[in-house]
Amino acid sequence: MKTYKQLTEEKKDMQEMRGLVEVYEEIAAKKMQAVREAILSSRAFFEGLAKLSEDVGADFSQFLNRVDPGSTHSVTAVVFISANEGLYGDIIERVFQAFLSFIKKDGVDVFVVGRVGAELMDSYAKGISYKKMEIGDDKIDEEEFSQVAKQLLPYKNIVVFYGRFQSIVNQEASSMTISGEMLQRLVPEYEDVTKHMRYLYEPTLVDISNIFGNEIMASTLEASVRESQLAKFASRMMNLDVAMERIDEHLIKVGFERLKIHKRSLDKKQRQIISGVVVRRHA
Repeated sequence: MKTYKQLTEEKKDMQEMRGLVEVYEEIAAKKMQAVREAILSSRAFFEGLAKLSEDVGADFSQFLNRVDPGSTHSVTAVVFISANEGLYGDIIERVFQAFLSFIKKDGVDVFVVGRVGAELMDSYAKGISYKKMEIGDDKIDEEEFSQVAKQLLPYKNIVVFYGRFQSIVNQEASSMTISGEMLQRLVPEYEDVTKHMRYLYEPTLVDISNIFGNEIMASTLEASVRESQLAKFASRMMNLDVAMERIDEHLIKVGFERLKIHKRSLDKKQRQIISGVVVRRHA
């Protein structure tokens, strides 16, 4: 059984921990607020952009296959956007599970963004090789992002796995496909396949695909990274809120235990006083 002094020290430690959790929660709330409004207002645009990129990539593949059926093309790049530190709840693990199921397919190159993702790969996917990349958890460094985008540009398709913000209490594991395919040489004769394509292209499909393979791919990838940041900070807030509730519950429990010990101490003193009075009366 703990002593009154031990319980007092424990209460002090728990109060200090509560203060620390509160500070982390405030920081997470500020960082989440900084990106939330911009992301939610542009989400539909970037999701439409990704869908359009996928459609153009499909048209481009059709044209490319007609032009050079014997050529080999880049495999699919699969990207897992994780984190560089912990305290993000279970959103990273849930995204990883979806990502892990996907990369077991043949013909994919695996990219992992963040140290937490690398640790998960080393623990649960030891037989799968991957390339590690770095992007900040709360902001996007232009140089770091440029290096990531540069490695992904040559791929025909890029599948990004990331956390998606639904609400403060709900973040989902999501994925997005971006077409990054680019033709290495210009071939003007493709009128015979245009009737099978989803869109009309001006000036040419090759020119449009080059744009999609660079600027639009990078913009859509950046949107996925920001979505992941928002989901992570929302998940962290929920995780810290749960921790706060548990600390408060423990503080109440410690308070009751201290109160019981204090009451027993008072009862003991009272009995001693009564015993002393009785002894004096019989003396």
